Amino acid sequence: GGQIELSGQPHRNLHDVCAEIHRHLNEMRAAGQEFEIDWYGVGVHPTAKLDEISWIPKERYRLMRRFLPARGASGLHMMKRTCGIQANFDFDSEKDAAAKVRTAMGLAPVVAAIFANSPISAGRLSRVVSERQRIWFDTDPDRCGALEFVFSDGFGYRDYAEWALDVPVMLLQHNGRLVTPRGLTFRKFLSEGYQGQHATMDAWDLHLSSVFPDVRLRQTIEVRGADAVNPVLSCAVPAIWKGILYDKAALASAWDLVKSWSLEDRRRAAREVALHGLQARVKKRRMLDI
Repeated sequence: GGQIELSGQPHRNLHDVCAEIHRHLNEMRAAGQEFEIDWYGVGVHPTAKLDEISWIPKERYRLMRRFLPARGASGLHMMKRTCGIQANFDFDSEKDAAAKVRTAMGLAPVVAAIFANSPISAGRLSRVVSERQRIWFDTDPDRCGALEFVFSDGFGYRDYAEWALDVPVMLLQHNGRLVTPRGLTFRKFLSEGYQGQHATMDAWDLHLSSVFPDVRLRQTIEVRGADAVNPVLSCAVPAIWKGILYDKAALASAWDLVKSWSLEDRRRAAREVALHGLQARVKKRRMLDI
């Protein structure tokens, strides 16, 4: 849909991350001036309707746009019209990863409320403050949103892998080209193969790149809940997450804020945030107060 993504390098500190972001933004501004393009840091394209946005000619997108409409009504809107800020963080053990994933997943609605920034859609003021958040609710329930097992005692790597094994495969390299196998979970692919092809680590990595929970666990922990924001605020997204995830006292205190929520509370909170942002309520408390 024309979103521009910076896949940044790993950095030792937040200042270096921010410097890279602003170099990238300066390059975009220069290109925009040359070609008369304006760039907006918002969660949803503010003026264009779905059919007014062209497809970038990429095989991955061609397959996704055939697959996702059968999974939810907003899959194509997610691909074409939405833009978010994701941040990636290290972990040094399974226990550390579990604590960070659990806390980040729990806090996802709170951070989404802080950065809610898509109240204008298709040229009109929307009834929600985060149209992007609303769109994600109806994209694909098998691969998106909050994951219940993350909040269970003893959550670890295996639990995440077991969940991903049962998510339908959307993208697979087969005979030198990308395909979407019909009705194939990765667990079935692992046990039975697909048209003479057996599962590989490369196939598993590709599969893990096509699941979109609120927090994604791979070689890093990827937090995904913030709308794209004004460039002045872009560095605030990794900053707030670093403050929570890289300090043990902050991590524990942050978890205490949301640990009593049920899965239904978490899902209701996410929907309320899309509607009301920081004025959303969960268990009678405003997000702003949390």
